[in-house]
Amino acid sequence: MVKLPEQRRWTRTTAISFASTLAIAASILFAWRYWHAQPAVVAVQRDISDVRVWWRCPDDHRFTALGATVARICPTCDQPAAVALDFLCREHGRVELLLRFQRTPDGRAAPAEYSADGSQWAPMGDAPSCPICSEPLSRVPRSLADQIADQDALR
Repeated sequence: MVKLPEQRRWTRTTAISFASTLAIAASILFAWRYWHAQPAVVAVQRDISDVRVWWRCPDDHRFTALGATVARICPTCDQPAAVALDFLCREHGRVELLLRFQRTPDGRAAPAEYSADGSQWAPMGDAPSCPICSEPLSRVPRSLADQIADQDALR
């Protein structure tokens, strides 16, 4: 028959030593987290020329290509096309606008003008306006499923 050794209970000194060690370790961790310089998190912002987008020409032909600050030529009718993006009007729902981009002094591509039909262009400003009611528009929130479907269509 195998005899198992008796389990010993912690003595008061052992318990105090263990608790003190945990407290000191927690204090050191807290102090390190408090005084340690956190690395700056740099937001990654892709340029429009790195992304495939939908383009639309005046004859309403749609195609995909890498974004650009100059108009792309429609492969169907050889007319200049603009980037087509969806916006949201509180009153009228989804509105597709055409955008023209230009380079800022720091080299980024930023939307410069927008148009609902491609004939009259307005400066972008802070937010484009609805072509029907002139209320400010917001970008359409996109679900992950929509993004995946668009990526599959763009390939």
